[in-house]
Amino acid sequence: MDLLANHRARWEGGFSLQYWDENINQWVSLGGIPDSTWHLMKYKICDSESECASYLSSGNVSVRYYHPSCSLCDTDYVDIDWLYLEAYPEKSYCNASTNNANYEWISRVALNTGEEISGSSTYSDYTNEVLTTLDRGEAYILQVDGHTTGSYLEFVKAWIDFNNDKDFIDVGEEIDLGNYTFNGNHTFSANFNP
Repeated sequence: MDLLANHRARWEGGFSLQYWDENINQWVSLGGIPDSTWHLMKYKICDSESECASYLSSGNVSVRYYHPSCSLCDTDYVDIDWLYLEAYPEKSYCNASTNNANYEWISRVALNTGEEISGSSTYSDYTNEVLTTLDRGEAYILQVDGHTTGSYLEFVKAWIDFNNDKDFIDVGEEIDLGNYTFNGNHTFSANFNP
């Protein structure tokens, strides 16, 4: 569940948006409020259905604007265009498979400090494993090794769910590693920035 806000602080920085966390019974900061400039921002309140259950059953989320000096706690110092609560069902990734792995397959995927090796199986599932960690804005090289038993033209793409929203449709989540005709082994690679 996310809280979307279009707001700005006037005259002084240091304001934050807080919500009452029903699971731990205290105010929790969602983040700072930009000073002087209107910003559309998205704040995550909870991730899973179980974590969001108390909010979904009551239909309420308490929010407040906070300043550490509290002499500026008056909302006159924060302009709010709108606040919007977005609740969404828990998502999962779609199933992936193939019917035949006798002639071509992916034998290795390497990224940053991580590497996964696979063989000629119809599907190798590493969904619940962490391959590596990435820093936003840094440059990385993704390598995918392919294997064929004949001379085939292979097209290779990879998808990385950078924002963990259980889909691969966001900008930059599809990485095209190109195509090549080969018999045996070939390494495809692509540079990208998360």
